[in-house]
Amino acid sequence: MCLHVACMHDSLTHTPITHKGMCDIAYTITIQQLAQLELLCRELYESHDPDVRAQAEKTLVGFTESQDSLPQCQLILEQSQSPYALLLAASTMTKLVTRTTTNLSIQDRLQLSRCTSTLQSKPI
Repeated sequence: MCLHVACMHDSLTHTPITHKGMCDIAYTITIQQLAQLELLCRELYESHDPDVRAQAEKTLVGFTESQDSLPQCQLILEQSQSPYALLLAASTMTKLVTRTTTNLSIQDRLQLSRCTSTLQSKPI
C-alpha cells in the first residue's frame, strides 16, 4: 500500500478529502485511505501477532522515511482522531525537521510552524 497522497488516488477513490495547506499546496486523501493508515497504526501498536505488526511496520516505514510526507502528516494531524496515527504524523514531522540531510524550504518551515499552531488549538 502506498501512503503518499500522490499515489493514493489510484488505490481508493471514494470520498476524497481535499485540503489546501497553509502554503497553497492542494493535496487529496480519501477517507478510506486515512482509515487504512489508522488501521495500520493500530495494528503496529496493538496487535498481538508479530507478523501483523511486522507487516504494518513495513508498510508505514516508507511513509515515515519520505521527504514528501509533510503535507500528509499535516492532513493526518488535522483530520485523524486516532492517537496512533497522530503519533505517527508527529514523529514523522519531527524526523523531517531533525534529519541532518533535510533541506526544508522556507515554505516547508512556515507550513510546519502553522501546523504547530493548529495543533496547539486542537482539543485532546
